[in-house]
Amino acid sequence: MNSGALVYAVRGRVVLVYLGQLLLPLALALLVPTGLAALAGSWGAAGMLAGTAVLAGVAGRKAAQVPDVDDLQTNESMVVVALAFLVAALVMVPPFVSYGLTPTDAFFEAVSAITTTGLSTLPTDAEPGDDFLLMRNWLQWLGGLGFVTLSVLLVSRRGPADKRLLEGESTPEGLAAHTRAQGRRALELYVGLTLAGTALLALVGVPFVQAVGYAWSSVSTGGFVPPGADLAGMGAGARGALLLLFALGAVPLVTLHRGARGRWREALRDPQVPWLVGLGVVSAGLIVLFTEGGGSWLARAGEALFLAFSAQTTTGYAAGDPATLPAAATAVLLVAMFIGGCGGSTAGGIKIWRALVALRLGRHTVVETALPEHAVHEPEFAGAQLEHHERQAVLVLALLFLGVIGLSWLAFLAAGHPPLDALFDVVSATGTVGLSTGVAGPGLDTPLKWVLAVDMLMGRLEILAVLVLFAPRTWVGRRRSSA
Repeated sequence: MNSGALVYAVRGRVVLVYLGQLLLPLALALLVPTGLAALAGSWGAAGMLAGTAVLAGVAGRKAAQVPDVDDLQTNESMVVVALAFLVAALVMVPPFVSYGLTPTDAFFEAVSAITTTGLSTLPTDAEPGDDFLLMRNWLQWLGGLGFVTLSVLLVSRRGPADKRLLEGESTPEGLAAHTRAQGRRALELYVGLTLAGTALLALVGVPFVQAVGYAWSSVSTGGFVPPGADLAGMGAGARGALLLLFALGAVPLVTLHRGARGRWREALRDPQVPWLVGLGVVSAGLIVLFTEGGGSWLARAGEALFLAFSAQTTTGYAAGDPATLPAAATAVLLVAMFIGGCGGSTAGGIKIWRALVALRLGRHTVVETALPEHAVHEPEFAGAQLEHHERQAVLVLALLFLGVIGLSWLAFLAAGHPPLDALFDVVSATGTVGLSTGVAGPGLDTPLKWVLAVDMLMGRLEILAVLVLFAPRTWVGRRRSSA
């Protein structure tokens, strides 16, 4: 049979309904930056944000009155997720421009925030003000929450192992009802972790406004620092609290949910968490080994631990300058940023579970060579058999990540940037990390800013959703009924 006969284009009405329903929470979320701008006297930005909130609220209210569609196609869910992040970034461009940014810089900062990356091309002495900085922190927090909740839309066609990592439970109810339930659960955990993080940081001596900004940025594994922040001058206790907070942000929300409900045995069965800790510790040890410096061994170990977990969790905080690291230490961070944190969390990268699946597939391939010709030996992960499309998806996604990184790196090399520094910043953008060797700075050429902005969006949406959004077959072809 011709496979093209089974291909369905997205239904415009279905996409608009789901996207429209996301506008209502977006309208509520815009009230926070509106208030920040008004309190700071930035009336132009406050007016733009308030107007956008009203329009989004009206459109979202109308969309909420349309019945849900339970038979959402996979390409439709991917289009909704991709458009949601793109719309959220575009909405913030006019307010950011009102602070004196160029349209390109405004889009770059908005994308960096909503994708929880944390890269910036603004000069340190030319940042538009405390309200702008807090606005970016808030947008990161919103982006982290949005990524986790919108990811539920992509679960309906995944395999058993993938579903178990993202959901943790069976889902007999319809997709729409399940999405709302998962969204409420994510919101409760996310808000609870943010409030607890704010209190913890305040208790260890971080000023309250900074504690709020750090909590917004850390829980989302974002990386933008709040106004007046100084990571280099931060005490060991405050830095330890910060490390704990962004490490928890890189743990699957379903695992945190089980722990919060006292189901610690189930929570500890997640293979990703020990690997997250182990990879961070090993990376820190290698950084200490490869880096020469003064000070006590304990102080160097603490600095390396903070930097390693900042890269592994894709948070992107840096107390020092990554450009000063030796090449071997830079390579360690490159690997950590590429792998990233746990699936089902706010972290970026290809995710630890995919790296573990790739290792399991490698082991399976070796074991198969010793089996009888007709023996059947299927690989498993997280207590579930890995289906063929799951194995294929892991390998394809890794190749797509490498392809995006390679093409972007080529653009930077053509512009004359140092190879290792350029590769570091490209991997940082694609992994939504935010660490930089200085390439992604104020002097970056405009075309390369757009390259990194696209990298950040593709990395946050795991590339495939962006490819689906722009694929002709997504929009042109036969359509199913919207029943």
